[in-house]
Amino acid sequence: MKVQILFDRVHHGFCESMFDYPWSSFLTVSSPLKTKLKRNEVLNWFANKDGFNDFHDEQKIKDASPLHIDMPHSF
Repeated sequence: MKVQILFDRVHHGFCESMFDYPWSSFLTVSSPLKTKLKRNEVLNWFANKDGFNDFHDEQKIKDASPLHIDMPHSF
């Protein structure tokens, strides 16, 4: 599901890369700056910041089969 959300904006032509989407929270989660976003809660979904960054590795996502995506945690 998360991968689908990441690529909907690319699939529908809003941007060329999931990182170019201006309303993405990716940079907010990655930044050390103060935010109202519950950054630690989001990072915990991926175990930690390294897990978050690894999950968002664009090439790994492109190479993944849509039917066999390894999720970092079961929800």
